Amino acid sequence: AKPPVQPHHGVHFIARRLKAWNDKRHGGYLDNDLARHLYVLVDFAHAAITGVASKGLLSGVIDFDALDELDATEWLRLHGASDTTCNSALIHGMYDLMFAYEDGDTEKPSFGAGSFLHFAIRMTLTYRGSVFWKMQAGMGDTIFGPMYQVLKKRGVEFKFFHQVDQLHVSADGNTIDSIDLSIQATTKDGEYDPFVQVNELACWPSKPLYDQLEQGDALKNGNVNLESFWNSWSPVKKTTLQLGVDFDVVVLGIPVASHQFICNELISSSSRWKDMTDQVKTTRTLAMQLWLEPDLADMGWTQPSPIIDSYAQPFNTWADMSQLIDREQWPSTSPMNNIAYFCGATTGDIPPINDKDAPERERQAVKDLALDWLRTNPGFLWPKVTQANGELDWSVLTDPGNASGEARFDAQFWRVNMDPTERYTLSLPKTTKHRMRTDDTDFDNLIITGDWTWQPLNVGCVEGTVMSGLMAANIMLGRSIDYGVVGYKRS
Repeated sequence: AKPPVQPHHGVHFIARRLKAWNDKRHGGYLDNDLARHLYVLVDFAHAAITGVASKGLLSGVIDFDALDELDATEWLRLHGASDTTCNSALIHGMYDLMFAYEDGDTEKPSFGAGSFLHFAIRMTLTYRGSVFWKMQAGMGDTIFGPMYQVLKKRGVEFKFFHQVDQLHVSADGNTIDSIDLSIQATTKDGEYDPFVQVNELACWPSKPLYDQLEQGDALKNGNVNLESFWNSWSPVKKTTLQLGVDFDVVVLGIPVASHQFICNELISSSSRWKDMTDQVKTTRTLAMQLWLEPDLADMGWTQPSPIIDSYAQPFNTWADMSQLIDREQWPSTSPMNNIAYFCGATTGDIPPINDKDAPERERQAVKDLALDWLRTNPGFLWPKVTQANGELDWSVLTDPGNASGEARFDAQFWRVNMDPTERYTLSLPKTTKHRMRTDDTDFDNLIITGDWTWQPLNVGCVEGTVMSGLMAANIMLGRSIDYGVVGYKRS
């Protein structure tokens, strides 16, 4: 008798032929950049096709969630990917792009295979015009500012300087029946106008507009960061919103890392909520932004304006954002022709709330990391402004104060995203199943939204956030949850 035909036998046959051809055509020439790049692309495609076919997932909609039990690199190796591919910039770059390192430790790469594969497919095969698009101003000013203005015109009421302290569950455990808030500051007259005008563009400032606030002088003189988990500012007053009086439905968009502080009753009432809070992990990220006098060519970069990753840790991702020069306001005495953004993941938990020195201590630690990085790593990117010892030529940094040497770095920007609301949500193996869906929260009047929820991509990105937001809006409007959500997995 003939052996039974295996599922997708033809696909496996083609995949094997593809791998054999690739090994023969490119495998012996991996010291050549073009040959190695082609080899990695084909080898990755072979492993991905083989892995998906082996799970029988080609019979209908691919259940990417089912693949998230393994790490992406582990899954690729299991299905035939070579060491060259698994150690390639293509794979490392995807991990860097999604900050996919457990606890922010770049020695512990970890990325659920399904989330990795789905994001790779969507990013490389469904983009329009370009894989990446560069904003023409800050994210807050190009995305959130216009959204705020549109909603404001539609009659949405905004309450600034209100901090959520705790969500409370009803006695029967089915609904959110009250929300405790702290009012941090009050306006002198009328509504708070959040914008400043920069070159005729409405922009979000980095600090409150103190002249609009009753407590403005105290906040300014104390250099209080109202967005910090560790600020010691005493609220103006406390208030509690009541179900049926102040709200009917709650939309929670505060990220999962904050839930241990504001959702204690939800965690106690729902094992699924506890699992999500415990299992869906987050990490700190760090960033630095440099303003430089020379342009890209004068710094020695010979390629088009880049967005690259898989570079030296921890600032492994670089984007040339020089198109924003026209949006900024610099004195004529401070020439500047290039803006460089760098970011990456970094280690660190959430310090106790009484550790008031944590933000400044950790900010100084990131400054030290940035200086160390610039002492050893700019040469490959910017050979014309790198000293013989490998350090950046510090004189190329734009500094209105005209300091000398490394001190010019003080005029640049750096930060660590360490607040619970700032931490990046990871897509670690075995965690997707613990993400809760927008409309499936165990509480009748609670809708959740954000890239930390279950959404088609299940990775931390604007696209995932928008998908989750659309799902939340659909529920509130009584539409099918997948209405307008491209790529939603249908049963």
